[in-house]
Amino acid sequence: MRNLMVIVLGLLLAASLQTQASARSIEDLHGYEPRFLPPVGTELKNIKTDFGAVGDGKTDDTAAFQKAIGGDAPRSIYIPAGTYLISQQLRYGVNAAKKKRTLLIGESQSKTILKLADGSAGFGDRAKPLPFVHTRHPKQQGEQNMAMFLYHLTIEIGKNNPGAIGLSYHSNNTGAIRDVAIRASDPVNHRGAIGLACSDWEVGPASARYLTVDGFETGIALTRIGNYFTMEHVTVRNCDTGVVANTSSIRDLRTDNCKLPLRVQGMVVLLESQLRGKGPMAVDLAEGSLLARDLQTAGYAVAIKGPGDAVTGPKVAFFASEAVKTNWPSGAGSSAGAGTGADSTLNLPIEQSPEMQYPAADQWAVVMAKGDISDALQKAIDSGARDIAISGTGGTISKTIHLRNKVQRIMGFGVTPIIYRTGAQPVFRLDDGAAPVVILELLYGNYGSQADTVMEQASKRTLVFRHGSGSYRTAPEGYGGKVFMESNVTHPLVFTKVHAWLRDMNTERGGLDGTNIINDGGVVWMLGHKTEDFATKILTKNGGWTELLGGTYRQNWDQKDFAEKGITPANLPPLFIVENAHVSMTYVSWGPNKPFEVLVRETRDGQTLDLDRKTHGGSAVLFSGFTQRPPVK
Repeated sequence: MRNLMVIVLGLLLAASLQTQASARSIEDLHGYEPRFLPPVGTELKNIKTDFGAVGDGKTDDTAAFQKAIGGDAPRSIYIPAGTYLISQQLRYGVNAAKKKRTLLIGESQSKTILKLADGSAGFGDRAKPLPFVHTRHPKQQGEQNMAMFLYHLTIEIGKNNPGAIGLSYHSNNTGAIRDVAIRASDPVNHRGAIGLACSDWEVGPASARYLTVDGFETGIALTRIGNYFTMEHVTVRNCDTGVVANTSSIRDLRTDNCKLPLRVQGMVVLLESQLRGKGPMAVDLAEGSLLARDLQTAGYAVAIKGPGDAVTGPKVAFFASEAVKTNWPSGAGSSAGAGTGADSTLNLPIEQSPEMQYPAADQWAVVMAKGDISDALQKAIDSGARDIAISGTGGTISKTIHLRNKVQRIMGFGVTPIIYRTGAQPVFRLDDGAAPVVILELLYGNYGSQADTVMEQASKRTLVFRHGSGSYRTAPEGYGGKVFMESNVTHPLVFTKVHAWLRDMNTERGGLDGTNIINDGGVVWMLGHKTEDFATKILTKNGGWTELLGGTYRQNWDQKDFAEKGITPANLPPLFIVENAHVSMTYVSWGPNKPFEVLVRETRDGQTLDLDRKTHGGSAVLFSGFTQRPPVK
């Protein structure tokens, strides 16, 4: 009877994982498939009407796409529903050797399909794989290829293209693959080589969210991640190897029919994932290091196999491939407190970033980004518009824009760079209004901006800022509110008594007074963080809670940089500071020039201890420094 019960439970678990292996799309998580139609009156270019593509699945549209993406302009291209047959490689900027800040946006993932024709020349040799879509030209400097975005489309590899890489993705500072599928037409019998390849030099920081990859020898290859990569809600099917991961953070990875779901080659964080298939192991930890939490596997002899003992699974609640680091050992008493409380992560509650469907094409209010747009933008908000599009490639904002009335979204097309000239006043101020959530998306502060703060939260309404740039602070009226940030390059961020969820953040700011992120009595959860420059990167104080789930901290200063910022190797700031607060952190700090010496400076009840590089090394699979977790709300 007992054996029968074990068999039944095993079958139920396998059936559960089978059901849950479906793609974690926006529709699955939020109840709708995004459908984007370009706002009437914008300068957003259309691949059909502006470049002559047909999209009937029969006509060769190669020339239209090469013309659209091959030059420096346009920076934003709309692709209506259709199947676009393409027979050659599509490479960004091939006629201009650059194409920064580019948005390729489809009508919907299910209906906008870029298809590599069956048996296309150059894609037949798996030993010499060739990208179908490539977002960096060879002459474009590998750390200056910024803000590359792909939204709402499918990249499909036709039959008899065994050497095809679906998407070779490269972006710096910020960038995102969002609501995209990469698939083979026949995922079982006609696989491609690699679905998503991040193998061009110095990729990141960037992210992939709501991504499905189906039918490749390797589903996702994150092999050249010099600046960090973040993935969330990713499904990989019908691959020999699901994901090869260098330095990266991954949440909600689901694999189905992969012999090896995950190979770890750097420092990797893996959260809330389900790996299903058949093979000797679900996670190969022969290289790199791993922090895993809430992992489920089915069909594998062991869940995690590394140089040491194997973790059998099928459920792994918590795993750290190295000993947990701490200033106060777990449970140890001292004059400073009661120790960390647990050798684990803080396990802060995780919320999904809010999403909302696009309005009809004629329901947007459009503001052209030419000259000073302050009055025009405020007028659009105060007119009662719910969704506002900023179109064009320039413009300035010289006075604070108050986010009030019914406005729920401001979105930049042209991946719009704006010069901010508000000085000490915020560029955008979230005031009380009718919409419970306000989203700012694809907005950039251009070179020459002079504004201390881009976003000020002065309301308990929820603020979402993604795929852009800009600093943040909380006003007293915003205490107790929520803020979500995704794939932003920004500094400083000052969270005071708010709950913040951060994904794929890039904060570059140096100097002894240049602290990048301050958590003052709030709750901050972060999945993926990358910085450069010498400054304290995260300060947590006044009883705040900070959970950092993966970050890379590069230092490439030369003598000139040190002199300009008033810092010498003898007075380096700590990487992290914790002042009577609570943190858990996964991080790696490295050169190529002089790195941080003190990784964590932690103060409790008047006693200060340092976690230093000389004694503890420059990385931590997990640093645990807390005495309590926040109350669950």
